[in-house]
Amino acid sequence: MTHDWIADTIAGTALLVAASPLIRALFRPARLKTNVQQYCTLQHYCGHPQLFAFIDIHNVGARSTTISSVDFILERDDRRWELGARTYVAQDFVARLGALLGERREMLVGSVTLAPNEHWRELVDAYSYPSHADEKALSELVATMDEQIAERRSGLDPSSNELVEVDEGLRKEAGTYFDGHFGLSAGNYRLVAIVHFGEGKKQATRSYSFTLWDRPAKELRDIAARYKYGIAYAHSKGAMFSVRLNPVP
Repeated sequence: MTHDWIADTIAGTALLVAASPLIRALFRPARLKTNVQQYCTLQHYCGHPQLFAFIDIHNVGARSTTISSVDFILERDDRRWELGARTYVAQDFVARLGALLGERREMLVGSVTLAPNEHWRELVDAYSYPSHADEKALSELVATMDEQIAERRSGLDPSSNELVEVDEGLRKEAGTYFDGHFGLSAGNYRLVAIVHFGEGKKQATRSYSFTLWDRPAKELRDIAARYKYGIAYAHSKGAMFSVRLNPVP
């Protein structure tokens, strides 16, 4: 009888030891690992930075969890921008077919639930919304410039591709708006990817550094010289540059 009790105790202990990793896993909190592809693309709209980055979010925890939002912080010594991931390029069959036809199928970034060991891998478009005052000022400026360009083009042959300039006052107004928001000068930058999950109460972060060299910085600024032909036209011919990310421990 005593030997049976001892044997049962030993067997039970051995079972608990063997099962302990599984038991610990049940109580291990959700945890995400974030990685941004080495190269991402940087551009701007009227000075407001915009980032295209391929991000891989991996649930390395033992429980399912839900991503509520993805943000990026872009900063250098004297400037800081908070860029939210607003849309992503869908990777399904329809999207891949569209890509072959030169079309991108962008979806709004919403909540994403990941099971243990599951990934969310997408190309995201991150930017910040302008303030109400900035949005109003830019909207009115664009509308006024478009109206003046349309009026001046009315006297041209409809088939003509000749560019039409706005007057000096509007050029100065567009330049003033641009100068008040543009900050992507040459230099060293830090990029932080922040994934909010667990009802927004937790964060997974990853930091990188990169350098924006003189030539691309100049081309980003030179877009403003074409605002005299209309802001939409200028950005349709605008510049975007790949920057190489270096992980920061």
